[in-house]
Amino acid sequence: MQDCKVRRLAVVSADGTLEGILSMNDIVLQAQEAKDKRGSGVTYGDIIEAYKAICAHRLPAEQERAASAGA
Repeated sequence: MQDCKVRRLAVVSADGTLEGILSMNDIVLQAQEAKDKRGSGVTYGDIIEAYKAICAHRLPAEQERAASAGA
């Protein structure tokens, strides 16, 4: 999500059927619920860094690459 700057991912079954949507909000809420548990694997720092990357303004070269990749 961080690398591709997306906030939501489709969750699909092995046969390609849409099962749901995973959002950054889902991840944040799970991290909140898991704050007192060990081994959740996702830290608050991880979430903040992902949000920063997703929300960062793209540089002109990144915008051009993204536009050409979508074409």
